[in-house]
Amino acid sequence: MEVLPTFSKIICSTELNLSEKEYTIIEDYLSKLSLFESDDHYAVPTEDKFVLRHDTLSFLHDKIMSEFNRLNSEHLKYDNQFVMNTSWYTYSKPGQYATFHNHSNCMFSGVFYVKVPENSGDIEFD
Repeated sequence: MEVLPTFSKIICSTELNLSEKEYTIIEDYLSKLSLFESDDHYAVPTEDKFVLRHDTLSFLHDKIMSEFNRLNSEHLKYDNQFVMNTSWYTYSKPGQYATFHNHSNCMFSGVFYVKVPENSGDIEFD
């Protein structure tokens, strides 16, 4: 069997340009979510895996999808109507990390950092 690497994987980065009011809405909403229990080493995800389906955060969902659709129309050129399957919030303190995992149920994955100190959010891909 010969495998030819004809299709690459891309990483795209963009700013959503949210207002302070929008950040406040996001932070207020996220502060009320139920988190899974965790030890001191692991970041803590929400039990709710559809946080951007809630009316309160619909503006954030729409902005993220708008940026993704722009990426698609300008670069990827897929002739699809994409939807966001799942969305959750992960809270992590300094020194905590998420375990390696695979998003096997989707074609694309994304990360939105709400507000983080500089030199944090050191995401790694394999």
